[in-house]
Amino acid sequence: MNNKKPPMVFISSRLDELKEERNKTSEGIFELWNDEDIPLKVWDWENTKEIPSGKSTYKVQSEGIGNSDIYVLILGSEYGYYKYGESPTHKEYKDACSEIEEDCVLIYIKEVKDREEKADRWIKEIQKKHTPKKSFKTPDELKNLIKNRLRDLWNKRKWGREAAKGSSGGSEVPTDPCPYPSPPIPSLGYIDGGIPKM
Repeated sequence: MNNKKPPMVFISSRLDELKEERNKTSEGIFELWNDEDIPLKVWDWENTKEIPSGKSTYKVQSEGIGNSDIYVLILGSEYGYYKYGESPTHKEYKDACSEIEEDCVLIYIKEVKDREEKADRWIKEIQKKHTPKKSFKTPDELKNLIKNRLRDLWNKRKWGREAAKGSSGGSEVPTDPCPYPSPPIPSLGYIDGGIPKM
């Protein structure tokens, strides 16, 4: 029996503003597994069980990104809390850029009428670095864009960790013995960047 886990997807965004978009993204990943046998799982706090003593929530999330194969960043009108210079979502993005293969850092920008100045500056920085990136108007449009991109990556077997390990010559991605994907990410009891309220 193959005990290796399926490719993991880390979803990063403002929680309150983009709650529906996050849920639609998780729903799309669920559909890929159930309807198309593309075994992807969403990283969430259920995977961590509890935060080990002496380890910060940011450290746990950083490790979650390091253990993920795909990073999905969803941006809207808000930048987020940045007491120490950068929002949790911005920090997650920087971690992903150093931990995850560039083709597997997926960026989706919501079309909005007004955007916070700090969010606008960050998006301009991202646009200089990442191509392609996609814009969307509705949660359903976002879900379809993400499903199409993940399907394309799957067909190319483009997974950072497996490619780096050279597993099966990069031609196969192991599946999980569990036949069902994880449910959509819980959207209650969290603050910006997916950090649980303490």
